[in-house]
Amino acid sequence: MTFRRKLLFFYLLISPFTVLFAQIPQGYYNSAIGKSGRDLQVALSAIIDSHRVVGYDELWYYYTLTDLKPDGTIWDIYTDPYCSFLPTDHGTVGSGECYSYNREHVFCQSWFGNESGAPYSDMFHIYPVDAWINSTRNNLPYGEVANPTKVFQNGSRFGPNSFVGIYNTPPSTNAFEPIQEFKGDIARTFFYMATRYMFEDANFSTSHPMTNKSQLQPWALEMLKNWAILDPVSQKEIDRNNAIYQIQQNRNPYIDYPELINLVWGNDSLTDTFQPGFVPTGTKPRVIHFAAPTSQTIVIVFDSNLVRASAENSLNYAINGGISVDSAILSHGNQVTLLLENPLTIGLPYYMILRNIQSTNGYFIRDTSIVFVYGYSEYHSPITSWTFDSTLGAPNTPLIIEADINYTPTPAFMYFDGTHGSSIFITGQSGNQLNAFPGTIIGDPRIANAVSGQSLALVNETANQKSFVLQFSGKYWEDFIITLACRRTLTGFYKHVWEWSIDGQNYDTLPANTVPEEILIFELQTIDLQNIEELNRQDSIFIRVTLDSASSNSGNNRFDNITIHAQKCMVNYSIFDTILTHLPYSNHGFHLQAIEETGNFTFSRVGVLENGCDSLIELHLYVIENEDPPTIIPSFPPSHSATHLTIYPNPTHELINLKIEGVNGEIDIIITDINGKILLRDTRNIENNEETFPLILKNLSRGIYLLTIRGENIVTTSKVVIY
Repeated sequence: MTFRRKLLFFYLLISPFTVLFAQIPQGYYNSAIGKSGRDLQVALSAIIDSHRVVGYDELWYYYTLTDLKPDGTIWDIYTDPYCSFLPTDHGTVGSGECYSYNREHVFCQSWFGNESGAPYSDMFHIYPVDAWINSTRNNLPYGEVANPTKVFQNGSRFGPNSFVGIYNTPPSTNAFEPIQEFKGDIARTFFYMATRYMFEDANFSTSHPMTNKSQLQPWALEMLKNWAILDPVSQKEIDRNNAIYQIQQNRNPYIDYPELINLVWGNDSLTDTFQPGFVPTGTKPRVIHFAAPTSQTIVIVFDSNLVRASAENSLNYAINGGISVDSAILSHGNQVTLLLENPLTIGLPYYMILRNIQSTNGYFIRDTSIVFVYGYSEYHSPITSWTFDSTLGAPNTPLIIEADINYTPTPAFMYFDGTHGSSIFITGQSGNQLNAFPGTIIGDPRIANAVSGQSLALVNETANQKSFVLQFSGKYWEDFIITLACRRTLTGFYKHVWEWSIDGQNYDTLPANTVPEEILIFELQTIDLQNIEELNRQDSIFIRVTLDSASSNSGNNRFDNITIHAQKCMVNYSIFDTILTHLPYSNHGFHLQAIEETGNFTFSRVGVLENGCDSLIELHLYVIENEDPPTIIPSFPPSHSATHLTIYPNPTHELINLKIEGVNGEIDIIITDINGKILLRDTRNIENNEETFPLILKNLSRGIYLLTIRGENIVTTSKVVIY
């Protein structure tokens, strides 16, 4: 779905209810049938306790049975897919990632306080992970980290916990946030621990920020329920659960039956009980439409009328990233408009959790997650970026820096040399005003292949009121957005003035503020240029940034991953024509089979104009009766003019479905990253002009990818987002 100006991706995800029966012993959960809430948790505890306790040193061997990848390396949830540990690579912590792995108590040892007994070696919560990251996490809680002090290779984060709960906010501590692919694994591990040890936790800590004995603090329970929805049970978890059962002789019920989470801790405990093969009640309300028309408004439409008190309770809508819901307004019985206290940021990913919303028939919504990226259409792409990965530090920092990622027709540059309205910065001598310091992956357009590298530092109060200029081509592009990561010291520049120009001489001011709120932390900043139509399709665009109010010689701002995003310009035009029935049509680039019915028909195709813009061409065909139809009706092979490609869900996690219409014959399916590297290739033979089939993407990391379909008469490319 696309909107013209304020746009977003979204993907609706409801807790999975497909029962995963793999190797569950017959009758294993019989004593839990018909129960819900605490009674269900107690019954599950009785089923999974008294397991076989293994020796702590035996874990090294058992990991070869429970946590081994097909290539024989250890499956490390903290560094996957970057580190490749052999089973024997455990030992010294080292000074960085990928040196060795060790045993990580997800439910920290200091929280239960024993170096012996069942929890000390319980394999369900002891994972093989990178030793250095394990040491960094130490005994701190898991959380959501908006402003990390450390970002690890695969995108895991460490820093202040920024999760904001509906009913309870976590204490101010640092936290570790894994990548989304493993958040559900960790959540279901904690639910296992809360159930397995609920009657064996007398010596567990009562004062930890994340847990109270074996049970979760309210904020942690809320966050982990969110994570369990966002990251459904994977085949890796199923295999690990089955393997541990062979060793310990107990199972994690929340992997076997994910719906147990809501039956124990959610509203399902009010209306349902546990039944193997559980199927959600069909009368529960569901989300059928979602949109964010402005940065402080969200509209949600449900498939049934809602109880007003539940629909208008702002506590029933949780958004990550520190976004709070000010009020909820129910209209038309089934449409809720949310007014947000603080605005969404263009380019940032968000998730929203809906809970406790009741339909007028008495049933509550299944806990539902909506994942979206605010502000982009599916056609926005990074076209130019300065990542500064290899920028030299003082005294060798250059006065002109070329963009190292560029998809426009001409090179793009940053100027610090006095040209195009920039200032002359001091470099190569005493009083340097340019330098290069360690960077960040925040805002890196390469997403899955992001590199922290270097960042560009502007230093010294003597650079107050100096300006640098970005120049890039917008010849075939429109609706520009700039994103960047910025970090400042206490005495660094805390005033930035942004301006735009199309000649490099006459500049107009932009209403942009990119000064980080926090000290010594990279923050993602966004400048929205979509409403400045004068920039669209210009050969050269100039953006000037003036810095001010630094207060020391060492005060500085770091800039990294300055990226220009835009949409390929689109020219729309229509063609009107007439044809008789029973005759094929071949004109204006359209090749259509004979139409046997009379009336008005519309067809469309995408072409490329001489100016490099894409063109959406609509053919309005008026078909009239042929009084003398031919005996043999000539035909044309199907062409891209009649082709339609549908991709769903998008964004996705592990799988997309492709529906291709208007194609016959063999097609190539190619997935590339934004740099053009081919990551996946497949071939399909399409018959009967239409086919729908799945494409598994679970081996791809989070990021933006390009899906290209190529056949004899079709070449089409679409964007796929993996979260």
